[in-house]
Amino acid sequence: MFRIWRSLALLAAASLMLSTSAAAQRITSPYRYVEEKQSVGPFGGYLSADRGELGFGPASGPIFGAGYSLRLTGPLQLEAMIGYFPTTRAVLDTIRVDGRPRKRG
Repeated sequence: MFRIWRSLALLAAASLMLSTSAAAQRITSPYRYVEEKQSVGPFGGYLSADRGELGFGPASGPIFGAGYSLRLTGPLQLEAMIGYFPTTRAVLDTIRVDGRPRKRG
């Protein structure tokens, strides 16, 4: 009985030492992904804004701009964006003779 267990243990150890990586783990492809270190590009969209309870926030409208990205090392990336959001917001005239603020635009 001891010989059978010893033979099985030796067979298991030999199979572990002689094993190689699985062939299905490597996928060959004619395409190669090239990761750029820098990139520049435009963006655009529509910004849905809330004027707030008092109505002083900006109105909803289009937004567009440009972005710049720089890959530093590994997963670390630096990104800067600048955008233009042409919209309106409420302005109050607080300097009035009667003391009550008035909505100017």
